[in-house]
Amino acid sequence: MKNQKGFSKIAVIIIAAIVIAVAGWRYLWRPYTNIYPVTPTPTVSSTTDPTAGSPRDEILRGWQTYRNEQYGFEFQTPANWIIENESRDVGNGVAFITDFKSPDFKQAGDMMNEVDVLSGYLLNIHLQYPSNIKTFSELTEFLKLGRGGHIQLSEKLILVDGEKTILHDLGDYRQGSLKDVHFLHGDKWFTITFSYANYEDDQFNQILSTFKFIK
Repeated sequence: MKNQKGFSKIAVIIIAAIVIAVAGWRYLWRPYTNIYPVTPTPTVSSTTDPTAGSPRDEILRGWQTYRNEQYGFEFQTPANWIIENESRDVGNGVAFITDFKSPDFKQAGDMMNEVDVLSGYLLNIHLQYPSNIKTFSELTEFLKLGRGGHIQLSEKLILVDGEKTILHDLGDYRQGSLKDVHFLHGDKWFTITFSYANYEDDQFNQILSTFKFIK
């Protein structure tokens, strides 16, 4: 009798553990239900102009436009950012990859190892063309497989020039912070990664709000 009671208690514990695990899995991998447009939070501009329009217009005043005719996209960055390591036809399906850096960007280490972002911003664009991921559902399933050891702070669905986009906020990563987005356009797969020193900064959203596809 005692053995039966002990077995019953163990069975109840096992069943409860399975229910909790299934509920947790369903929560973590629940379907996306909300789509958030990319809208930058207004920040204090270094230039005040009483004739300026919206806060977004004021933020972007004087920014430079990067335009890529070959792969059909453009976006804006602050005027003093520089392009580094622009590469095309890298191999393994990677058609284009490049970095955009603010003049004050500094890091400890290198991008092949653990990196501390000491100051400034680094924007990396990675384009796979033709993409081996064809649909948004395939993209979401692929990204579920792992985050390369990073623990993400949040994940949500946004729109970048009308395309459904997965935004990962990895929060504070060592010294500095990290965000990335993934989206498809036609047979192209874009990954944009943003490394920066100040977690409270909204510069990434401001840049994403200027991203456009061109013909």
